[in-house]
Amino acid sequence: MDFITGIILFLIGFSAGAMIIWFMRQKELDSARVGKDGLKDIFGNMSREALDQNIETFLKLAESKFGELLKSS
Repeated sequence: MDFITGIILFLIGFSAGAMIIWFMRQKELDSARVGKDGLKDIFGNMSREALDQNIETFLKLAESKFGELLKSS
């Protein structure tokens, strides 16, 4: 009976440990997902701002060049 009790206690402990490790791993994966989503948003906003600035600069340059062409013609 002591042998069977030892096996049962081992299985209970092993199962509890596996569940604890699984929950900790899920928490770690969730944190990684949140961090990844945050970085994605940050870089998306930065690229959008850079694109807006480039468009604005291009339009100002085009306006000045075409303005000169219209004045000379």
